[in-house]
Amino acid sequence: MYYYEDCRRLKISDLKKLGCLTYGQHGTMPLIWKSNGEVTAKINIHLYITSEDPKIILEYTCNGDPRKYQIDLITMPSNLGRGVIWYFRCHYTGKLCRQLYLADGYFLHRSGLKNTIYSIQNYSKKSRQLYKYFGGLDSVDNAEKKIYAKYSKPYYNGQQTKWYKKSMKYLKQLKNSENMLSRLIR
Repeated sequence: MYYYEDCRRLKISDLKKLGCLTYGQHGTMPLIWKSNGEVTAKINIHLYITSEDPKIILEYTCNGDPRKYQIDLITMPSNLGRGVIWYFRCHYTGKLCRQLYLADGYFLHRSGLKNTIYSIQNYSKKSRQLYKYFGGLDSVDNAEKKIYAKYSKPYYNGQQTKWYKKSMKYLKQLKNSENMLSRLIR
């Protein structure tokens, strides 16, 4: 079982930040992943950004095996009427996406990955609800800070908001579970 969060990703947004997605762009660009300051992975991206057939070619080594394959880039007009939106076309599934995940040695659309889930899918229903409201906060203190933050709205027209009621309910559950956990640890 793999988690999407643990997979290396190739993102359109990263290519845009590096200035790679402009027509007429040709060349090779290294993409490096680091962990704790150490290089953990490196690939070369060969750019062929033409108006007729934009594409990139990925070249890297995975588990000692050299890999080199093409990924087509597709553009669609923005719904705002300004510019275009870039997408990868997965060479395995043919689906359009804005990020590809490295699994089994290839960068693929997430539907092409086998035995891969988001880590939150392993949580219980109650834990997912708590995560939804508190974004994975690890303590009651942090949860209270979110509820009583400067711009949170506990009341509207003199009545408690639905968000505030639900948040207080889950805060109570979080406090109960934290108390229960501290009793078990003692």
